[in-house]
Amino acid sequence: MSDRILISFGRPRMGELLLRLAHLLRPSAELQAIHFSPDPTVPREEAAYNTAESFDRLKSVADELQTRVRFVYREAANITDAIVRHTEAFNPDYLFLGAAGLFAADEPLGGRVGEVLSRIRCPAGVVLDRGLDRFEQFVILRDPANGHRVSELFGEAPERARIEVVDRFDHASLVDADRVVAVLTALQLTLLPERGSAMILCFKDD
Repeated sequence: MSDRILISFGRPRMGELLLRLAHLLRPSAELQAIHFSPDPTVPREEAAYNTAESFDRLKSVADELQTRVRFVYREAANITDAIVRHTEAFNPDYLFLGAAGLFAADEPLGGRVGEVLSRIRCPAGVVLDRGLDRFEQFVILRDPANGHRVSELFGEAPERARIEVVDRFDHASLVDADRVVAVLTALQLTLLPERGSAMILCFKDD
């Protein structure tokens, strides 16, 4: 049975990166892409245009990669709750999402991503977009209880990809949202490239 990967995105470009990443690591995975509108008061015509633009770009990438993706659009007053509920319902093997605000000094994870990480149970890949369209570096926070899944996921990673495995943190540090934020903040200063796209994968207890 193939893996199930859930992609949660806001900006169309991030959706493209997440889709390319999912296909790179798991070409045969069952893919679902979700996009939530944060403001139900947005005029219906404008919301429809924004949604069509987001999904049209992803559909073009899916056609290019020759892969199938199910697209889901919802309006949500609380996007964090919506992502968590949808993740629980879909029950994916991996959740991939973007962190546009990761490099803000006051909120390293932009708030929402950190809360999602603390509430979901599946491994989560946090994608950092710093200007390039190819993935050259992966940083992995490895829970000792699930360390074997690192090699499972990255068995098909590109040969030139740089993979940093960080396993000097106990199980509790990966589950606690504050510690995850602290760890990611440290990683951005020491391991991540100044330019390019990278992914941090947080392994958590099943």
